[in-house]
Amino acid sequence: MRKLLFIIFILAFILPSNQAFAATPTKGGNLVLCVGDEPPGLDPTASASAAIDRVVYANIMEGLIKVDRNGKFVPGLATHWDVSADGKVYTFQLRRSVSFHNGEPFNAQVARWNLERGAAEATKNAHPEFFRVIEKIETPDDQTLKVTLKDVDALFIVHMAEGDAVMLPMKAYENTAAAPIGTGPFKFSKWTRGDSVEMVKNEKYWNPALPYLDKVTYRFIKDPSAQIAALKAGDVDIIGWLFAPELAADIAKDKRFKVLAGASTSEVIMSTNNKAKPFDNKLVRQALAHAIDRQTVIDLVMAGYGTVIGSHWPPVTPYYKDMTARFPYDPQKAKALLTEAGYPDGFAATIKLPAIYPYSQRAGEVIADMLGQVGIKLKIEIVEWGFWLD
Repeated sequence: MRKLLFIIFILAFILPSNQAFAATPTKGGNLVLCVGDEPPGLDPTASASAAIDRVVYANIMEGLIKVDRNGKFVPGLATHWDVSADGKVYTFQLRRSVSFHNGEPFNAQVARWNLERGAAEATKNAHPEFFRVIEKIETPDDQTLKVTLKDVDALFIVHMAEGDAVMLPMKAYENTAAAPIGTGPFKFSKWTRGDSVEMVKNEKYWNPALPYLDKVTYRFIKDPSAQIAALKAGDVDIIGWLFAPELAADIAKDKRFKVLAGASTSEVIMSTNNKAKPFDNKLVRQALAHAIDRQTVIDLVMAGYGTVIGSHWPPVTPYYKDMTARFPYDPQKAKALLTEAGYPDGFAATIKLPAIYPYSQRAGEVIADMLGQVGIKLKIEIVEWGFWLD
């Protein structure tokens, strides 16, 4: 099934102009970063929320593999890895002298426990399938982790670089959601619910050159106007993701700040429950696709900061294939397909939108109007973030 709405949003990234990317990084100092969505917890191995990774991933917690700014897979807690000729056996060489923030050592046995925990029947991991492809795990020594897969899985390394696969300590993982412990360059300090998460420099980080900062604070401010007010007042240093991109142009006129726009790897889609009528009918799904003017959605919802992609892959990846022309905006075609599917007068349905993201609600309203023009009456239902994830 072709999903209906494919948008890659452009991030509006705002920071004071005098702090914009110094040629030579300076040690020390504090950074306050504003993000709009507060995570439901701080354990990326127990929730699908991207808001968790945004705070803790590679800051407090690390996995075997990382992804660099160019999208390449690079060493994390594993210095390197080899893959067997048949593509089923991955042998990871792990870093020496790595400890968790509570002093527990990280080694191959700990890595094995984490992978087995992700695959367990009672796991809370949102993606146990990442780990259930594993047939067996061997630990010849403290620095060697040998993972044998049941079959070839081209995405195994990809999944090992995701937040679901970060390494937790064996003896102090139970309270990760509230007080995370990892191996990262920063240690968890405090979570003030509804306001902020604070983290401080890990003096014993395995890379002695990092981190540069002494303290990082993530401030959670959902309202776009309040975000801008906090920036102008000096209460935050960076707005990492501006929820109201229409404000970006005005901020750019203020010489105190810089606005950087760049493509993210996040895709935003509207999807349908294909097990439920009438969405189990391919003609209905095609009608929906033809009824939505994607570019207009971007223009009205994101002030033009976005790209229609027609795919599950964003254009910034080497795997992208442009399929935007497959279902062009054509309301008359949509009506004809609905008639052919047995719904000449359209039908009624409900669209559930997460309360946490303003753009979701705005997009839902625009899409509901477009679908209404071909006879599909959408009832908009705003739900809490946790309910929407479930």
